[in-house]
Amino acid sequence: MASGHTRRLAAASSASRLLSEAGVDQSRKVDVFGLAERLGLWLAFFPLDGLLGAYLPEGTGGILITTERSTPIQRYTAAHELGHWRLDGGHDAALDTESDVLGRTDIERETLAQVFAGALLMPPPLIHSILSRRNSTSLSPLDVYTVAREAGVSYEAAARQLHHLDRITQHELRELLKVQPLTLIIHESGGLVCLGPRKSPSDLRRYVSAMNASASSGGHLRGET
Repeated sequence: MASGHTRRLAAASSASRLLSEAGVDQSRKVDVFGLAERLGLWLAFFPLDGLLGAYLPEGTGGILITTERSTPIQRYTAAHELGHWRLDGGHDAALDTESDVLGRTDIERETLAQVFAGALLMPPPLIHSILSRRNSTSLSPLDVYTVAREAGVSYEAAARQLHHLDRITQHELRELLKVQPLTLIIHESGGLVCLGPRKSPSDLRRYVSAMNASASSGGHLRGET
């Protein structure tokens, strides 16, 4: 019988094959909602009580997504439900809570769907494309936020996928997860300010002023963790 590590690798490989089969450009942000519809699955958004999403095999099979969470969480949930559809053969229903989709779980079926979701939304070509535009010798919280923003996922999901891809160590993952939540302000010039969770409104104004000043000289990325 295959080991848990082997089954996780198989789940990630299955996500990669699905992207290839669907003709998805893996160097660009993945339109997971469009992908589900292209695969013939119905997709619906409702305020779900206690659930982030569900896969239901009724008809051609379909996905329910809560309306109560942010777009990055909705995207990751849709990818998770696609994982159930792909890995379970589309036959078994899945009703997924927050811990099933985002948490550490002892239920292997959910763990494999989590791995699938990360690989689907953050394939190696996309991660390489994003990081190749940065001049970092080691990945900082700002690098992880850049991956999250451009891939359309949460900061934590981006950090965990970077670990799955061996771009960061387990120790680096733990350290990166300690710094969130961060407040990001993205200036229209492309400049970025990263503020720690305890910054006050006056800090925000000070950093916005500094960012505007930097934008006039080229819009460089600035940050503080």
